[in-house]
Amino acid sequence: MTQVHIDKIYHTIISQFFKIIGWLQTFTKYFDSSTKKILDLIVKKLEEFKEIKFIWSEISFLDLWWQQATEDQQNSFKKLVNEGRIEIMTGGWVMTDEANVHYHAMLDQLIEGHQWVKRNLNFTPRVGWSIDPFGQGSTVPHLLAASGFDGAIIQRIHYNWKEVGTNKILKFLFLILILLK
Repeated sequence: MTQVHIDKIYHTIISQFFKIIGWLQTFTKYFDSSTKKILDLIVKKLEEFKEIKFIWSEISFLDLWWQQATEDQQNSFKKLVNEGRIEIMTGGWVMTDEANVHYHAMLDQLIEGHQWVKRNLNFTPRVGWSIDPFGQGSTVPHLLAASGFDGAIIQRIHYNWKEVGTNKILKFLFLILILLK
């Protein structure tokens, strides 16, 4: 067995926002109570602090914000996307559940979100972001790979994989990068 000694550990803090659309509040209530303010602040603070980056995934919230944003806010958002300071991950209309959803619904919301992102930001997402899918399945990785994605980040994993990590058979990170190709 080979031992690896690590002199330095690098941490990456991923700034992102996620609300399950329609879970505890309606879509509009989530938007009015927090999402609009968060998007307004993202644009303002990323312009102010050049070293910060942010991840966004749910295009349905972004679309509602976009409709209410000023032209200056829209232009700033586009600029931040072009600079790579805001990255659109997955780019689906919502973050789809993976456990009990038919692939037609998964594909439909992915297409709708991608069309919006291309039309409004001239951007094509390359990495999936699946942090709360109520279980991983094989369908979403397949759809992302078929859509030309380079990889995906997931969070929830099966308890057996957690146990493997706990027993130190494998060293496991909370976020796993899955290479789709």
